[in-house]
Amino acid sequence: MEPAVLSAVSALAGSAIGGFASLATAWVSQRGTHRQQRLTAEIAKREALYVEFMQEAARLLLDSLQHEGAPAESFAGLYALMGRIRLFATPPVTHQAEGVLEHILTTYAAPNKTFAEIAAEARRVHDDPLKGFSEACRVELEWVRRG
Repeated sequence: MEPAVLSAVSALAGSAIGGFASLATAWVSQRGTHRQQRLTAEIAKREALYVEFMQEAARLLLDSLQHEGAPAESFAGLYALMGRIRLFATPPVTHQAEGVLEHILTTYAAPNKTFAEIAAEARRVHDDPLKGFSEACRVELEWVRRG
């Protein structure tokens, strides 16, 4: 083979390999960045939903302690949040959220309590109906973070 041809072929091959390596590096880098962005968005979406659920559940729970029964529309927001949780949450989070909802409905069905009764029960029982839900959320969010 002629030295000039060999030199030209080598230059073209080197350029092609260099271009391919550059393209592959950019693709891998973009893929990793895109994956991290999706993961961050997913975590933010779940965190926002879980916080919103806890806020609405806490509001209804406190109301249920002082009111026997409630209009059905009072539960619309919590049921809507429960539906969104069922769409993408893990079974442990969904199970805990259903438990919170059941606890609220049971508490509304019970007789009204005075503030003194609520305080005495809180000191005696130390039962936070949202604790299991928040712990399940924390485990799930850590699992999502690990990818």
